[in-house]
Amino acid sequence: MQLLIQLNQKKAYWFCFQATLNTLLMQIYQINSGERSSALKQLLRDKDLRRAIVFTRTKHGANRIGRTLNNSGFVAEVIHGNKSQAARQRAILNFKKNGKAWILVATDIAARGIDIQNVSHVINFDLPQEPESYVHRIGRTGRAGAEGIAWSLIEEKEKALLNAEGEVAALNRRIQMLEEDLEKSEDRLL
Repeated sequence: MQLLIQLNQKKAYWFCFQATLNTLLMQIYQINSGERSSALKQLLRDKDLRRAIVFTRTKHGANRIGRTLNNSGFVAEVIHGNKSQAARQRAILNFKKNGKAWILVATDIAARGIDIQNVSHVINFDLPQEPESYVHRIGRTGRAGAEGIAWSLIEEKEKALLNAEGEVAALNRRIQMLEEDLEKSEDRLL
């Protein structure tokens, strides 16, 4: 596993809101074909990792990763759209509240609308197809002034999906839209 790209405050966050993104470190690791699961397990052994969300593109992939992690001695919960509401609530409770699980494996359903504090790391097991999903995924860490780390695993053949400048540009566009919304709100108040 080789560190391919690292974007941090000095390189990428001059444009970000101080309270949201300037405490986030993004790292992209290039891995060899077939090493994705072992690379994930290696990352999950990081001594600074307290609570992580592992994102994957598919429901089947989320289930497979969850089984693999639990069979390897990690404690993981899985959420995706095919899980019942009760199963999703139980998984979130075990991850969020009672600390039984310190890893949550999820599809992009968890990137939007679910508020989970104290997530130290987000791991993109698979890169999403759209930059907007990437933004929502990494937004699950580094919240409320806390530091966060977003790791992405890619193989050589996936470099076409990876466009670090494009992802930073997507972040920049999203922030610009938020700033415009704030300006409009301020104008309405005046």
